[in-house]
Amino acid sequence: MTRHYLDHASTSPLRPEAHRAVLEVMEEFWADPARIHAEGLAARYRLESARDEVAAFFGCRSSREVVFTSGATEAIAAAAWGAAERGAHQVVTAVEHSAVRAAAAAHGDCTVVEVDGAGRVDPDTVAAAVVPERTAVVHVQAANHEVGTCQPVAETVAAVRSRHADVLVHVDAASAAGHMAVDFEASGADLMSISGHKLGGPPGSGALLIRRGLRLRP
Repeated sequence: MTRHYLDHASTSPLRPEAHRAVLEVMEEFWADPARIHAEGLAARYRLESARDEVAAFFGCRSSREVVFTSGATEAIAAAAWGAAERGAHQVVTAVEHSAVRAAAAAHGDCTVVEVDGAGRVDPDTVAAAVVPERTAVVHVQAANHEVGTCQPVAETVAAVRSRHADVLVHVDAASAAGHMAVDFEASGADLMSISGHKLGGPPGSGALLIRRGLRLRP
């Protein structure tokens, strides 16, 4: 009997080229990239080369916008935590991943925006949920991890930005990355979370994309 794995929305198997890259790094570039000896500098070169590749793939203006994490969950938590100092209120859509809902709820009040019958949010409704001088960040996913609904990310960012220029927008792109075009700069978002294991990378890898010039507490 032939079996076919169809649960890539949960996790994808490690791609052969990623497997080779992991082994190469573990065997040859294992040193601390913060050190200035030859081994450390070699590791730093590989690290920064990877950062350049991630930045190019996701449409970042600069590799400095890429912060590596242990996965999307850490990236999401960092986004919610870093934004929380701006206000005690966060906005999420009703279809966000549990990691997003939990991270947002951990930092004060949280407003949940409902979706339509196709699981899609209305950008104006999301913007209307923002509470002036209290809302720190709006969370909206790029694609749903259960049913695949794609959200109007750019339109949502624009709607929020036109009414509340000081409110951040975080996009959870973990289920979109590798399956559809993801352009961080074009989206207009301030923050974007990425997971490696959902697009054939190793478990324990991910990134938080942070708009250039934005400063968040670590």
